[in-house]
Amino acid sequence: MALAVVAVWNLVFQATVDIIAIMVRCIIGDIVPQNYRGKAFAAANIVSVCMIFFTLRFGGVIASGGELKWYLLVAGVALLAVVPATLFLREPYVPPVNKTAGTKSGWRDYLQAIRETPYFFRMCLVIAFTFVAGQLITNYYRLFTKEQLNLGLDEALKPMSWMPVISFIASFPVGWFADRVSHKIATMAGTLAFVAAGATGVMADSIWDLRLLAIFTGCGFVCMEIAANAYLISLMPADRIGQLSGFANIFRGGPRFLMFFGAGALIELFGRNYRLAFGGAIVCGIVAFLILLRMPKVRPASTSS
Repeated sequence: MALAVVAVWNLVFQATVDIIAIMVRCIIGDIVPQNYRGKAFAAANIVSVCMIFFTLRFGGVIASGGELKWYLLVAGVALLAVVPATLFLREPYVPPVNKTAGTKSGWRDYLQAIRETPYFFRMCLVIAFTFVAGQLITNYYRLFTKEQLNLGLDEALKPMSWMPVISFIASFPVGWFADRVSHKIATMAGTLAFVAAGATGVMADSIWDLRLLAIFTGCGFVCMEIAANAYLISLMPADRIGQLSGFANIFRGGPRFLMFFGAGALIELFGRNYRLAFGGAIVCGIVAFLILLRMPKVRPASTSS
């Protein structure tokens, strides 16, 4: 029964998080100039990592008497915290576009927008591979530390608290670099960070190794949440940001679903060796890096008014 509750709640939680991710990307794309989008995503990332740090640093002790209750509480607070924040948003009014005769609508309009947006599909693949890399590390981290390193919950979570710490520290530097130098280069750095995190996980056998794993993972996430999102928006037409952002999130939800079943089956096949998950993160990070090599470098917008 407990497993069913977690499964249903996790489905609702992940679906809501994906919707929120779309809305954040759309709002920043609509109201923030291109040369400030990296910093805007950095501000959003700082707010989220503060809660992640608290959960990882103190959650193990609090949850020792009931992990399910702690999980439901944290997920519930994360979702409800979005509601009051939206009350302070004021989006500019944009009148609806008058569709002319012959204009495609519905799913055909989606496909037309994708075909007419250069490099968009490639960037979606980058998002898919890096998202899977990060999820392989974080989702199998606890099982790895429990079954192969024999660590308790509190022992396992505290090293991982370095992940939001490094993400907090690096948020504005990554946002500044992405805005002033290159969204592409900052995104490529994130893919290499996931490769380094996976390599560390494959060889990890101490608390210090887990801390290093957390630091590399934090670097990967901060680059993808800030630089990759800003890069993705820069590839979209200004009037299609909302439409294409929704499509891009398919490349988060779909791979996540496949990863849970595929990675789980593979790990089970090899005697529950959870280091395989870290190996998968290495492969995904390398593929994303190779795709980015053939992507254009988007020139930052002029800062002059």
